[in-house]
Amino acid sequence: MRNIIQFVPALFLCLQLSYCLDFQSNKTVINEIPSVLSHEGEVSHYEVVYIRKTYFGAMVYCESIGGRLARIPDEERDIALVSWIYHADDEPAGRYWIDVNDIKEEGVWCRSDGVKQMYKGSWARMEPNNQNNEDCVELSEMADYKWNDRSCYFPNYFICEFTL
Repeated sequence: MRNIIQFVPALFLCLQLSYCLDFQSNKTVINEIPSVLSHEGEVSHYEVVYIRKTYFGAMVYCESIGGRLARIPDEERDIALVSWIYHADDEPAGRYWIDVNDIKEEGVWCRSDGVKQMYKGSWARMEPNNQNNEDCVELSEMADYKWNDRSCYFPNYFICEFTL
């Protein structure tokens, strides 16, 4: 795990040699460090959208603004996003859709493009449990921002990812 350093004057939270997370204003954005590549060879930045939408509505919204629902391909990205949300979230019981679901086959976790989710995630205790046919994944404050399966039709905030 990488060390977390907080730069108070600039109000940035940085993961050493990885991502700078800017939460200086109400518009919350993760700013990428230009030379860092993501797991899939892409440089990405993220934006939390504080509009509640279903999983499907969140996918459409992200695509309409030139992005996609946030993918978490590895533990490093998981830790970065969770650290950022944990420090920036002022919403009580905040829940955020990410691009993971098992809609096509129960227990087989995939992204919305059908590619199997290789990173197994940081699941909350007793999750995934498919209670009441839960097929989509959220980061939930109630579970310390661990992964939680939830009904895709529940309106949540969400995180969009933009590749550069």
